[in-house]
Amino acid sequence: ASAIAPIAVIMPAHLLSSVEIVAVAARSVARAHEFAKKHGIPKVHETYDDLVNDPEIDAIYNPLPNSLHFEWTLKSIMAGKHVLLEKPFTSNEKEANAIAEMIKEKNKNGGTDAPGQRFKGDIVVIEAFHWRFHPLALRVREILDSGVLGRIISTNTTLSAPGIAFNDDDIRFNLTLSGGSMMDTGSYTISS
Repeated sequence: ASAIAPIAVIMPAHLLSSVEIVAVAARSVARAHEFAKKHGIPKVHETYDDLVNDPEIDAIYNPLPNSLHFEWTLKSIMAGKHVLLEKPFTSNEKEANAIAEMIKEKNKNGGTDAPGQRFKGDIVVIEAFHWRFHPLALRVREILDSGVLGRIISTNTTLSAPGIAFNDDDIRFNLTLSGGSMMDTGSYTISS
């Protein structure tokens, strides 16, 4: 029930007949109920564990604070769920490697060893850099790969946000929650 969820997942899901938002959880059950009512989500789970272990859910969207990405993505993989994970993937290289190893382990036998798992095939975990899938980005990649511009040897990227976008106490600035500019908006420039 994060602030980014409506624009990152809820609204895009409404455009696809193949995607259904079926459940939500939050630190506060009251907030989860409020969010579910506002966005037409049929089921509210009291805990993240309940959500992750729901056999009717195929994929988890993880927009939790950065410091919780590792724990809940790992639990989701263990439960046999695909994960759309907000950036940054994890707080550090050690956590990222552990997730990569868990994905390999789960996918070794087709990714179908979780009780109640409804899909067949490999578990997919992807960092939510939505821009990578935008038609413009795909066209730019096509042009770069074609070689028509020659060999690209460097790029320069800039990203800015209005000062009113974030409050001073925003979790994005809290280092104990793995915050910081490069762990949030700055990651877009590195990603590109």
